[in-house]
Amino acid sequence: MRRVLSLFAVLLLAGTAGLLAGCDDRQPSPPPAQAGNPTPTGPVYRSGKPNGLEKRPAREILAKALAATRGATSLRITGTYRSGGQTFDLDMRYDATGARGEHRLSEGESLRIVRIQNEVWLRAGERFWRDIVGARSFRDKYLRFPADDPRYAGVVDLTYPDRLIPKLIAVGPRDPLVKGEIKVVNGVRAVEVVDRASRRGGSIWVALQGPPYVVRVEAGVGSRASGSVDFFDYGAPVKLTAPDPRQVVELTG
Repeated sequence: MRRVLSLFAVLLLAGTAGLLAGCDDRQPSPPPAQAGNPTPTGPVYRSGKPNGLEKRPAREILAKALAATRGATSLRITGTYRSGGQTFDLDMRYDATGARGEHRLSEGESLRIVRIQNEVWLRAGERFWRDIVGARSFRDKYLRFPADDPRYAGVVDLTYPDRLIPKLIAVGPRDPLVKGEIKVVNGVRAVEVVDRASRRGGSIWVALQGPPYVVRVEAGVGSRASGSVDFFDYGAPVKLTAPDPRQVVELTG
């Protein structure tokens, strides 16, 4: 639909792939409130036993991490990406019924998204509405549409972790992967899987306690992009609430 939606879809989805895959050199990030290292508050790490994954080959570690992360009952993904003169803030929470979060550009544009099952609500600022329908009165309103509406596919993909994660960690089958150091990341002991692909490599940190969840993704030195994304709050409750109907509009055509 429209220029602003296309901008977010391209930069947040095609761009995120560049963090570790180099498909583009534009990227996303966490809001100021999320600055610093988040601490996992989900129950999965409170009594998590060592999983011994550091003894396995790098590619096997990554495969198990991706499978575990996609299968999580809930999680939060936040991060900051910088590339091509643009900065993105990303903060999304997910559970089995949907997602909510915000995406912001350095130039001031932002989108707030809520998805509950197959319904999506999208909130944006004055510029967004002006570019779409020329209506200032829609500022800070939510646009409601079904999740399967192809016009909004790029934005809807951000509300499904199994669609977003492959964009964030799009490691090629021939990329050289090696194990790196072991350290505490976001309060969890983790092993580093390093993608040494030229100009598009980076690090994926995988938990060594409990399920082998991804806990952080970092762009590598020499990569086209800079920044990192944190994965945490695994298993924590996520509150999803539909917007007040008085704040909702529906566009047709």
